Amino acid sequence: LFDHINSAIERYKDGNNLDFAMLSEIATLYKDEFKVAQWALDYINATLDLELPDDEIGFIAIHIISASTETKDSYRTKKLMKIVRDISCVTLDYYRDKVDVNSMDYFRYLTHLKYLGLRYLNKEQISGDFSSIFILNENVLKETAECISSIDNLVKVKYEEELTEYEKQFIILHLCRLIHVK
Repeated sequence: LFDHINSAIERYKDGNNLDFAMLSEIATLYKDEFKVAQWALDYINATLDLELPDDEIGFIAIHIISASTETKDSYRTKKLMKIVRDISCVTLDYYRDKVDVNSMDYFRYLTHLKYLGLRYLNKEQISGDFSSIFILNENVLKETAECISSIDNLVKVKYEEELTEYEKQFIILHLCRLIHVK
C-alpha cells in the first residue's frame, strides 16, 4: 500500500494518473473499505497539499481488501472485481434502460456476481440439478437468452472456463429481478 501511495504521488507530480475503472463496484461491494480508502485519500491530499484523483480510492481500497483476506493477494482481488465489472457491463449493455443501478436488486446482483467470481476463481462453481428448485417460463428464457449467452461467451473467452448451467440459472433469476420479467 505504501509503495502504491508513493508511486501515486510521483505519478501525480509527473502529471500521470491511473484510471480505476471499477470504482463504483468497490463502493457498492466493499462499503467499509471504500470509506476508509476515501478517508485515507483525503488525509494524504490534505497533509501533503495534493489533489490525487478519486481513482486512488479504488487502488487504496483494493490493498485494504486484499490485506483483510486470507491470501493477501491484490492481483486476485483485482481479477475478482474485473469479473464482476465485465459481467455487469454485459448486463447493462443488454438492459440499460430497464436496470436501476441504484436499486437494491442491482446491489444483490453485484453481490451475487462477487460470490460467483470467487467460486469461479476457486474453480468451485455450483453444479447440479437446478430444475428441481425453479422452473423458468419461456418468457423469462427468451428475454434473458441472448444476455446469458454473451456472459457465458465472455467468461469462456476472457477467463477460459465456461459457467455451469446452475450458475447461469442463478444469473437469470437476478436478471428477472433487475428487468422485472415475469
